[in-house]
Amino acid sequence: MKRKLMLLAILSLVGAGFMTIGCGGDEQSDQPQKKPKPAKRARRVKKPVKKKPAPKTKTKTKPAPAKPKIRPVRPKPKPKTRPVRPKPKPKTRPAPPAPKPAPKTKPKPPDPSEGKARGRWADAKVGTLVKSRTSGNIEITQEVVRADETTVTVKISNTLPGQKPVERVEQRFFDPAVHEGMMKALGEKVEPATITVAGKPRKCEVYQTQVKLDGKIRVTRTYLCRDVPGWLVRMEGNATGEMKLISEVVEISK
Repeated sequence: MKRKLMLLAILSLVGAGFMTIGCGGDEQSDQPQKKPKPAKRARRVKKPVKKKPAPKTKTKTKPAPAKPKIRPVRPKPKPKTRPVRPKPKPKTRPAPPAPKPAPKTKPKPPDPSEGKARGRWADAKVGTLVKSRTSGNIEITQEVVRADETTVTVKISNTLPGQKPVERVEQRFFDPAVHEGMMKALGEKVEPATITVAGKPRKCEVYQTQVKLDGKIRVTRTYLCRDVPGWLVRMEGNATGEMKLISEVVEISK
């Protein structure tokens, strides 16, 4: 458009010039030449002002939220149902036979040795010595050389006046039954008595036996003291018709 308008303006100016030149040549001979009028300036054709388009305002439009994808709901598979089997009936075992009543057992008889003395030397220790003297002036020495829970070993020495001592060793067991038999052999138990033994007064148990010989009654008395090893501390008899000393303890060392 601009170029076309420019060409039209130029062509109009050129045509007007040619017209003035032709007319003037014919008149020069007859009439004074007139100064040519200045050509009119071609009007400027106002170019149409193009309106600038309004700036596009960029409006940030938030994209529409995407629609959530809807997954097709799959139907849940039905659980496989197994056929219900009937429970087997429990096997009933026959009831066990009733227990037989326990046989009646007789209670054991009490131990006869329980609570009884095990022997006259049961409490003796090694080194214990008991010396006694008889009416015939015989000296008897008893010394413990070995002792344990069941036995005791005693060395016995008999010394006659003017002779060498005769020694022997005896082992004595702690048996309540044997001890009880020996106690019965001592005879009947009579009233206790307090006598002097090795220079000290001691309370003793007294046992007495009576034996008829040759029409006469022979009496023997035995004195036992549980504080003295061997217990036997004195013996008396009336073999000659009156009570006389048979033996007695004269020395004790524990």
